Amino acid sequence: MAWLTSQKRLVQCYVAATAALNDCGIRPDNAEIKPWIREELTDIIPPVTPVEIDTVLYGMHAEGVKFHNTTPDNVAKFDQHELFGKRGHKLK
Repeated sequence: MAWLTSQKRLVQCYVAATAALNDCGIRPDNAEIKPWIREELTDIIPPVTPVEIDTVLYGMHAEGVKFHNTTPDNVAKFDQHELFGKRGHKLK
């Protein structure tokens, strides 16, 4: 049985948002989604939506999550990412 699919929706959304941030090279509170958990993201039904990612990102900001590894290159990746910068999000 897969771990991620057995979790509540908020956990699934938080993992998906963190994985997308990791794709940009950014680690929220130094979190990194491991490959075996990433594989389970495609098993989430229904798939996590951009609006759910928005909610998690707003929550991260509200909770004071620190975004690590925010090099200029990674911030540029964030700014160009279809779930983040292209939807109007900023890291700070």
